[in-house]
This record gives sequence, structure tokens and C-alpha cells, in this order.
Amino acid sequence: MLTFFDGTRRPPAAAATFAGNAAAYVKLLGHHIREEDAELWPLASRVLTEDDDASLIENFAEVEHKTLGDGGEASYREQAGQIAQRVGL
Repeated sequence: MLTFFDGTRRPPAAAATFAGNAAAYVKLLGHHIREEDAELWPLASRVLTEDDDASLIENFAEVEHKTLGDGGEASYREQAGQIAQRVGL
């Protein structure tokens, strides 16, 4: 049996399912990031001004604060670290 994040116990097959889904997500995310690096960022560099960049940064920070609160991204990184420790990564 395996204890999951919420403290419930699940059979070992659940761990394999979780690991498979996590691996598929990592692959998808890697593909997404490579596309951004190859297409989006070069295009943005050509068409956006420094003022556009500053405005985007300001707006993203505002949305992040409204969505995630004061802890923002740091709280999610902490949670991810706790999950990784619990599953032995």
C-alpha cells in the first residue's frame, strides 16, 4: 500500500498510474517549452517594444498576485518540494 498526498492509502498500482501520468505531463511541458523557445520568444523579440515588455511583466505580476496571493509562486514551489519528498524524489 502507498500513502498518497492526502494521507489516504492506495494500492501500488496507483503509484504506477501517477508516475506514468506525471511522466507524460513532463514530456508535454518539455514540448511546449521548446516551441516557445523556437517560435514565441523570437517573434516577441522582433515585434514587442521595451514598453510592451514592461507592461506585460507588470500585468503578469498583478494576475499572479490576484490568483496566488502574497506567497505567489514560492508557495507552489514549496508544495511541489513537499510532494517530491513524500514520493521519494
